[in-house]
Parts: sequence; C-alpha cells; structure tokens
Amino acid sequence: MRIFVIKDGHEAGPYTDKELRLHWANGAFAAEDLAWCLGQPEWLPLPEFFASPFKENYAANVYPPFEPKPASYYLSYLEEYRGQF
Repeated sequence: MRIFVIKDGHEAGPYTDKELRLHWANGAFAAEDLAWCLGQPEWLPLPEFFASPFKENYAANVYPPFEPKPASYYLSYLEEYRGQF
C-alpha cells in the first residue's frame, strides 16, 4: 500500500504502512497531519487513518465490484475531445 501524507501543507510519500508507523513513532508526523491511500475517499488525520477499516479491506484485496462503462460512453468521450490534442 502506498500512503501519502500532507504535513505543513506539503505532500510527502509514498510510504508503506510500516514506514509511516515508524515515522509516526519517531515524531516525524503529528496528529493533525493528513494521510491518504488509493481508493480512500478522503484525507484523514493520522490517528483516524491508522484506525480506518478501509486499510484492512485494502490489504485483504477487498475491492468494490468494477462495472465497466458501455462502449458508447468511451466513443462519445472521444468524439467530444477529438482534435483538441
């Protein structure tokens, strides 16, 4: 898992869970610093991030089901942006 942290308005990372906990224990991060990882809906203060059930689901590879969009969605997207690049 790649975890990013916002400390003093600057983004840092990515960190593994183990690295982040080590930095936390050493005082490199404070309770008001925010953490986020892929799939998490929002940035959370570190204490909440560590307690988040999301991380356990992520680690267990429990993901919401993926439902691809129909081909017409992608074709209309291409038509809309054709010639802009």
